[in-house]
Amino acid sequence: MFTPALAFAHTGGVERSLALEASKDRLHVLAHVEVSGKQRIETWVRLVDVDHDGRLSKAERAELERRLVAQALDGIRVFVGSSTVAIEGGQSALRLETGQPIALMVHGSAPLPGGPRQLAVTTRAGGAPLKLLVRPGTRPVVKASRGAPSKGGLSVEMKAADRVSWRIAGE
Repeated sequence: MFTPALAFAHTGGVERSLALEASKDRLHVLAHVEVSGKQRIETWVRLVDVDHDGRLSKAERAELERRLVAQALDGIRVFVGSSTVAIEGGQSALRLETGQPIALMVHGSAPLPGGPRQLAVTTRAGGAPLKLLVRPGTRPVVKASRGAPSKGGLSVEMKAADRVSWRIAGE
């Protein structure tokens, strides 16, 4: 009865999260992806280890980071009102340590007009699950399509082809 759970724990997985925080005039975006499980980590490393020496060169590490950025952001769209948000100043940071999960964070921001606003996040059909965290910032969540705002923030588990919207307070 416990074999499937143990097998899953052994193979690991890929987990994604997206954190958003609204300040006076910016929407701060932080996407995170983590690859865990020895076999899964080895698979990701083998994908980019072009010379098959078991070590990642600077170029191979950069390719791993590029692929993980794509995985972290895959199929996610952020909206302010009915307009898709263009993230500015995107920067990524890769954590790759022996015996540890591979982790990557991508940070950026977008302009956010003043006044109360409707925001939303969608995921694409066939996309990986996503944990959405809306931090209160200076413009807290006042109403959400799903989940209950708590202390000005929101936490929702999203599936493929999903949408969550929420209203933030004005400045």
